[in-house]
Amino acid sequence: MEREEIRKNLAISFFELHDLDAVAHLNESFQGENRILLCLQNVKSPITPSELSELLHVSRARITTTLASLRKKGFVCMDVCKADRRRMHVALTESGRHQAEEKNAEVAARFDALIGGLGERDALEAIRLLRLSAKALSESTSAPFEASASKLIL
Repeated sequence: MEREEIRKNLAISFFELHDLDAVAHLNESFQGENRILLCLQNVKSPITPSELSELLHVSRARITTTLASLRKKGFVCMDVCKADRRRMHVALTESGRHQAEEKNAEVAARFDALIGGLGERDALEAIRLLRLSAKALSESTSAPFEASASKLIL
């Protein structure tokens, strides 16, 4: 198959995936408030907004805005760091932990459905190809590929 035909079929495949409701729901789970909740659920030590910004590759301003919204909803609390009173530590509240667990369960169910549809062998091959794709795409840009998502979910 010629490169142009491969490119066209790859683009069509991405468009088909993008248009699926299931993919839209997964994307929603990995962005904004949900992404921060999942991250906070999985970090073991107190974390600052700056550290969240670095970990999630999101601007400090976006983190600040999103944390304000999560505080308003009662999902996170922020406390002054005892060692350095200029810094704040972010943590999940019990309500936030419950919300993160619900989101995590939704994501897990969608991936379980995908694994069920593909079968174990093809699911493992899909993982291999997706990681290889991420690496290839990151090498074509200035930003290096980091598998940071593994720190955030499931």
